[in-house]
Amino acid sequence: MVALNQEPLIFGVVGEEAMRYFAVERDTGVVWLRQPLDRETKSEMQVEFSVSDSQGVVKDTVNIQIGDVNDNSPTFHGQPYTVHIAE
Repeated sequence: MVALNQEPLIFGVVGEEAMRYFAVERDTGVVWLRQPLDRETKSEMQVEFSVSDSQGVVKDTVNIQIGDVNDNSPTFHGQPYTVHIAE
């Protein structure tokens, strides 16, 4: 994205929590994760991004749905389990 007057744009992410998880390349606007997101901790995030030039700043909020990855081992309650198998 380039400003109409060819002035370079500066991209960013707004807010302490968002900056913990997301980084933005200020010259290109490419977004990447600083650390993994975990659906068991948070299933959705609202992240505010900004773009600015000498004329001002525009901000917009993006809703990010966090998908689940089967990263937890199964747990069994009431252990031990005992089974008798006939020969």
